[in-house]
Formats: sequence, structure tokens, C-alpha cells
Amino acid sequence: GGTICAVYFLSDGMRRRPHVGCFWVGADGAVAGPYGKSLCRRAAVGGADGYRIYQYNTKTKKYEKLKDVTTNSLKISKLSAGTKYKYKVRAYKKLNGTNYGAYSAEVATATKCATPKITKITSSKKGVANIAWSNVSGETGYELYYATSKNGTFKKLGTYKVNVTNASKSKLTSGKTYYFKVRAYTKTDSGTVYSAWSSVKSIKIK
Repeated sequence: GGTICAVYFLSDGMRRRPHVGCFWVGADGAVAGPYGKSLCRRAAVGGADGYRIYQYNTKTKKYEKLKDVTTNSLKISKLSAGTKYKYKVRAYKKLNGTNYGAYSAEVATATKCATPKITKITSSKKGVANIAWSNVSGETGYELYYATSKNGTFKKLGTYKVNVTNASKSKLTSGKTYYFKVRAYTKTDSGTVYSAWSSVKSIKIK
């Protein structure tokens, strides 16, 4: 399945427009992003009979109804990896017909990117490692980490802009083996969304 977005919204019934936010839940249930799981478990607020959630359609350039819910959270599945999405929500009350409250502010977020892969590591110069990785779509950039043992503490080597897929590390100890891993990230209104880590790759330094 695709990445799951958990949308939550807080409201004071019909009197104020709700606040909407997102966080991302992986297939294993782990939460990614700045919001905790507890936000998805908030009780529904009083005053409203339900909420209508809207998702922005990039083709029609309009917000379209996604779903009506009676609780203040919704998990949205089967989304495309490495894709940005925008949402709004408004409360409704059924009294002599359906009466809608004001729209929430727009919130933009993104699904996790596909996992990049380290495609090549070389050490053609003394004390230097050259690392290349695969490019993934939808990323804001990449973070590259290294360590002196496979299960040791990894340190950040650097942060790299969109579409940058190579880096080098100098002043390494000749004859010693170093380990590298990389991940993609996307910045959104809801915080930074990270891909899974690549597999760890190693190189013995010249």
C-alpha cells in the first residue's frame, strides 16, 4: 500500500474554523513528522455533527471533497510516494438541512519519498571517499551520514540540495573502513518528512 496520511483537526464546534494538520504513518504504524500519535486519538469536539475534508486537485486546481467524517481524524491511504498534498476541512451541523462552518486554513504536507540507494563508493585518493546515490522524486534534498563501524554511531556528513546525488569526504584515515547511508527529505507546512534510510555501504580508504 501507499503512504498513509493521518489528518487531525481541532475545533470549537461551529463557532470557529477548525485547525488542520497532518503527520505520516508508515506501514509499521510508526509516525513520521512533528505530530505525535496521541493527536489522532483526540475525542471529537462538541457542537458539530461532522467534518468535511477537502483535498486539492492539482489537475483542476480546485479543492474537492475527500470524505465526510464524524470524528476529528482521518487516515488517508494509497497516496503516491514523494508527492505533496494540500487539505482543508470545515465542520457541519445538521439542523434544517446541512449548515457548514468556515473552512480551516490550508495545510500542505507530503508523502515520504522512495528510499534512495547508494550506487557507488570509491576511494581513488588518499584519505578521500566519494559517494554517489540514486535520485528520487519529490525530495527537497538528501542527508548523508557516515560511521567508523556498521553498527556504530553515525554522524552527518552533509545536507544536499534537490537532485544532488554525490558527495565526498576527505581527511579520513587511510586503510580504515568507513560506512555510509543516505535518506531523502521533503519540507512541508507540517514539518520535514524523511524517507527510510538506504542500506549501509562501506569502503576501505586508500
